[in-house]
Amino acid sequence: GGAFVLVEDSAILQAMLPLARLGAVFAEPAGATAYAGLLQARTEGLVSPSETIVVINTGSGLKDVKAAMEVTGGATVIPPTLEAARSALRDLGYAA
Repeated sequence: GGAFVLVEDSAILQAMLPLARLGAVFAEPAGATAYAGLLQARTEGLVSPSETIVVINTGSGLKDVKAAMEVTGGATVIPPTLEAARSALRDLGYAA
């Protein structure tokens, strides 16, 4: 058995975000393609949430920083103070 899925370029770029946020993986688009495929397979009912699945990424985001900047909107520059860091974290919902 087996299956394959087609994923759009936009889905690949969007797959980079949860890889970074939830898995601490800085993936380039080619590396994020496998994860985007898994998300599409779940959407299509090809795999269930209860299955154990391993997605391998060998493409570092350092190979394509431009794509990461497009997806995230770029870096936020803040003043070099503790209060500015706290404020930025609060704005992102990470600190009280």
